[in-house]
Amino acid sequence: MRHVLLALTLGAFFAGCDDSPKEKCEKLIDTFCETVATCADDGALLDRSYSRSDLLTDCKHTVADGAHCSDAEDVSGDYDRCLAASSDQLECDESNDSLLNDQTFAIPAICQGVVKY
Repeated sequence: MRHVLLALTLGAFFAGCDDSPKEKCEKLIDTFCETVATCADDGALLDRSYSRSDLLTDCKHTVADGAHCSDAEDVSGDYDRCLAASSDQLECDESNDSLLNDQTFAIPAICQGVVKY
């Protein structure tokens, strides 16, 4: 599953090299939340009362509220590394622990400040 996600991420990245900062910000959120949902699914954290769809919705709303993609003016040189850290390099155990213990979505440290306003 991770290889499929990596292939999709890389394909989206190369297909969208000319994306605006807003689009790059949104792509980053989508990539991160899809990976979080995959990790939660693989870790058997989801059930009928809280589905993958519920988690995706919560993640995208929560992260987007903090990201303010509509105000993005640029992305830093660490964008590609952040995108990779949000997909194929995201540690599922760490992500799942954050969901279970802190009830938060743990954005990779490399992503802090990657979107410029």
